[in-house]
Amino acid sequence: AAASLVFVGKSLCDKGGQNIIEPACVGKPVLVGPHMRNFHRIVKDFLSAEAMVQVQDAKDLGKQIRHLLEHSIEAEDLGKNAVQMVQSKAGALTRTVSIVSPIVKH
Repeated sequence: AAASLVFVGKSLCDKGGQNIIEPACVGKPVLVGPHMRNFHRIVKDFLSAEAMVQVQDAKDLGKQIRHLLEHSIEAEDLGKNAVQMVQSKAGALTRTVSIVSPIVKH
């Protein structure tokens, strides 16, 4: 929560990335590399909502970090969009149980 922005590990190398939800919950601008296969759907949703930045390599990461640190309003907007994205997905477990429960009872 004390960070100005967050880079998600294991996403520059082909390790599948880490979950972006925790930094998103506290409204931090989130940056990830190109390798987020373990979180493909989350990344797609966040990119669509302009709630994170995906970089292509380490050089691009440095460029984007500098950009966000120099453009605090843009960084704040990313963080706000991230919080909104997390909030919009809240309650997924309850919705899933309500859909599956009638099927399982039969």
